[in-house]
Amino acid sequence: SESQSVLSNLPATSTMTRRNNLGRGNSISFRGDVAVSEVLVNLSNHGSTLDSIKYHGVLSDGTEYESINLLEAASQNATVGQVAPSHLVPDELDSPHQGRWWTKSTFSDGSQLFHAGEGFNVWNYVVSESKEN
Repeated sequence: SESQSVLSNLPATSTMTRRNNLGRGNSISFRGDVAVSEVLVNLSNHGSTLDSIKYHGVLSDGTEYESINLLEAASQNATVGQVAPSHLVPDELDSPHQGRWWTKSTFSDGSQLFHAGEGFNVWNYVVSESKEN
């Protein structure tokens, strides 16, 4: 798959970091040697109560991540699985593809992962809240 960094007009309170795909390496899955994701389901009361659902892993550029608790996503205004807000992702002129960006995750540090794809090409776009502003 292809990885391309893109820039856009981000809100003044956000920052974008350039990230480069580490490539397929020796992986036969075409995800690369480092990309992995794991769902964590936490139960209590001897397995009768669902406490949390999170996922964590490593992106194709080697960046580690952990999501927010998906059971609390609505209360945190997370838009996981929805079309990405247009003010947070590249517009069509700056985008590496001709299509929508999707909200893939909100991470525990408050940053968001947006995702787009065409065929076997996938682009990840991470937007973090700036601690400086």
